[in-house]
Amino acid sequence: MITCSTLPGKAVCRLVWAMNRAECESYLAQALSGVPEQFSGSLLEVPVGTGVLTMPLYKTLPRAQITCLDYSPDTIAQEKALRLALSNVSFRQGDVGALPFADESFDIVLSLNGFHAFPDKDAAYRETFRVLKPGGTFCGCFYVAGEHNRTDWFIRHAYEPAKFFTPPYETVPSLRARLRSLYDTVQLGNLKSIAWFICRKAAQSPPCAAIKTKGETAMIGQVLLEGFGLGVLLMLVCAFGIRSGAVGMVHLYHEPVQARCGVYSCRYLKGIRKSTPACIFASATTPRRRPSRRCTKRRQILRSSQRRLRSRRLSR
Repeated sequence: MITCSTLPGKAVCRLVWAMNRAECESYLAQALSGVPEQFSGSLLEVPVGTGVLTMPLYKTLPRAQITCLDYSPDTIAQEKALRLALSNVSFRQGDVGALPFADESFDIVLSLNGFHAFPDKDAAYRETFRVLKPGGTFCGCFYVAGEHNRTDWFIRHAYEPAKFFTPPYETVPSLRARLRSLYDTVQLGNLKSIAWFICRKAAQSPPCAAIKTKGETAMIGQVLLEGFGLGVLLMLVCAFGIRSGAVGMVHLYHEPVQARCGVYSCRYLKGIRKSTPACIFASATTPRRRPSRRCTKRRQILRSSQRRLRSRRLSR
């Protein structure tokens, strides 16, 4: 857990993460704001780690049913829970890539500084989404690459060799794209190399039995849109010329059109199929410039001469 509560922790925060105590408390407050006050539902924390930050929070939620999961069988968090007499907190050993819980079991899934250490991050995203109830919240924070050079250097040369962190890592854009492919609403921010997020799962899952996850639907939607775009480009260039065809492609890959792939359900993919061509053709079929009078007269002369030649051939 990245914290400034101890003297070594303060030194690490300053040296590795380039943060002071106020900055650490700021991003943690953002990540924990996904847990409402007086929360009384079911919450899963994965991984729980030392519990230095979450155990005091759980003491303020006596009506909540809290489950803490970690890969290690014995954690320091269990001792903290015993000292604080947290009877509503239970501990389980398990792997985040194969969570031992039924589908749609928790109202909130919380993960503080854990995803950067998971070896199979795709499975972790998939499993946390699976156990979250419709309308539930996925919140937390973890390391993202490419935001602070000194932090990235320490991760590569110190944390990875010690097996504390496991590549590959998310960046802010890749994390935003991944979360939007899974969740209905996404609130995302970062403070230097730590990204925090609060995501809401859609109230109803998409009625698509052939596609297992929304992320797979997003990928299929993007492939379909790109393949459709190549065909439309050829058609527009042949029908309206290079200029209008290019205008149509610009509108096809305009951000609002691409955002339609962000609602990952079969129903919305049908909406893309219906609305995108109308947008393209409305923008591409712009009236071309009228030819000049001289050009028109030349065409008329050419056509009349062609008609005279045909009549002479027929008379012979």
